[in-house]
Amino acid sequence: MPNFVDNKTLTASLSLWVTERTKAIEEDIPVPPIPEYVAECALLMAQKLSSKAGFVSYTFKDDMVGEGVLCFLKYAHNFNPEKSQNAFAYTTQILHNAFIRYITNEKKQTYTKALIVADNPRLFSHLQETGTDIIESYERRLENKRQVTAARNNKKKEAA
Repeated sequence: MPNFVDNKTLTASLSLWVTERTKAIEEDIPVPPIPEYVAECALLMAQKLSSKAGFVSYTFKDDMVGEGVLCFLKYAHNFNPEKSQNAFAYTTQILHNAFIRYITNEKKQTYTKALIVADNPRLFSHLQETGTDIIESYERRLENKRQVTAARNNKKKEAA
């Protein structure tokens, strides 16, 4: 089965666009739009990444894909062909990070909604149990993150 995105073509197209964009900025002329091929590859890659194990179970996959593509389009100009000849990896990393940020934001919003539900038991009695689970899960995750960060900081202090 052939690859769904050709890395060489993607890298060449993105590199050419980055060079043309830089030249246009230097000459104070309008910046050329990102090539359609590059944008299509980003969309295909985002859709494929969203079907991977870490992302497949979310109900907001389409929004996550859209956010990933927007992030790629926002940062595509930072691709440096002198440092890397792998636009596929560059694009995948941007998409992955955008997905993680989107999921984190969604979980924070869900946590906030659960707090509202927990504070209004008369209005939301049927949702109260689920809301409590969400609150506890989110707060556990925050505490684990704090502990990992503290441990990392302690290791850095000991190493210095």
